[in-house]
Amino acid sequence: MFKFKIFNELNNECEKYWKKLEVNEYTDFFQTFDYHKELITNYDLKNLNIVVIFDHKEEPVALLPFFIKKYFFLKVLQFIGTKYSDYCNPLIDKKFSKNLNKEIFNDLWKNILKDIKKFDFIFLNNLLKKENPLVLYLNSVKFSKIFRVELKENFDTYKNEILKINKNYHYEIHRTLLKKEKLKKNHDLKFEINNLNNSDLKLDKLIEKKINTFSQKKININLNNQYSKIFYNLNNKNKFFFISTFKIDNEIIAACFNIHFQDVFYYFIPLVLTKKFEKFKIGKILILDLIEWSIKKRIKVFDFGLGEEKYKKHFSNSNSDLFRCCDFKSFKGLIFYIILKTVSITGFRQF
Repeated sequence: MFKFKIFNELNNECEKYWKKLEVNEYTDFFQTFDYHKELITNYDLKNLNIVVIFDHKEEPVALLPFFIKKYFFLKVLQFIGTKYSDYCNPLIDKKFSKNLNKEIFNDLWKNILKDIKKFDFIFLNNLLKKENPLVLYLNSVKFSKIFRVELKENFDTYKNEILKINKNYHYEIHRTLLKKEKLKKNHDLKFEINNLNNSDLKLDKLIEKKINTFSQKKININLNNQYSKIFYNLNNKNKFFFISTFKIDNEIIAACFNIHFQDVFYYFIPLVLTKKFEKFKIGKILILDLIEWSIKKRIKVFDFGLGEEKYKKHFSNSNSDLFRCCDFKSFKGLIFYIILKTVSITGFRQF
């Protein structure tokens, strides 16, 4: 019923199928061809294995953007965006989902893995369940949650819905707004959101400050200065990228790099830049300003991205589970799989 073709480079044919499949209301920014092309180019990614699945009419119905990365002695099959993307999901056409069951997909998957040469281990991370056969039919495990705001017609409606969900969460919003009002009495406050090219704070500086902040806490994050080049390059084609700031007396106290793609606004790289006004929780004030701005722009979803921080839960009205799928192909892969299962699931963070 289904056939597939594996592309080892981003040629015109692959691009044609990819862009056809990404015209879908469920496509997120991290699935797009342009984003992947920048990742591949900027990080010089090799061993591409981009799987395109076709139906009986030779129409593309799914795309799985894999590559093989070497970690010491181990060759791992994973998504191209694994290290740099909040979500890694295949592009799926509804026709594919409707005509699929576990037996059909497992046979197809077995043949795909047979045709992808020379790898030991499979690591598919940050998967969402919706119409995703990797979650539905393979040996996937739930490991985290993501939080979102399904945006309402106005800010008051949003606050009232949070009140219905949890009174403590509503109180957190109320307390944050009171702190903002208190600040207003003695300071000049300014919320701004600008396109990447027009912001006072440049993305490379924001990333540099975030890296320094987390390194002081001895926390490793999957960011580097090269990452900003991807978005500056993309911004020349599409104006999806913004930097939001909250200023007090004309000084930037908190900021966030945001992506607006289709009907979703991503809270992607946030940072409080100084400990000044720490007790006022400026990061939370910025979040509420962003949610209110998104509502006014008629955006449908505010996405907090990866991480289960408490503040995300307090401000959200919906959540989804994140899954990962691991398997092995070689004896080396089996040994590694056993070690990871024995030591700790935190071992997966190395990917």
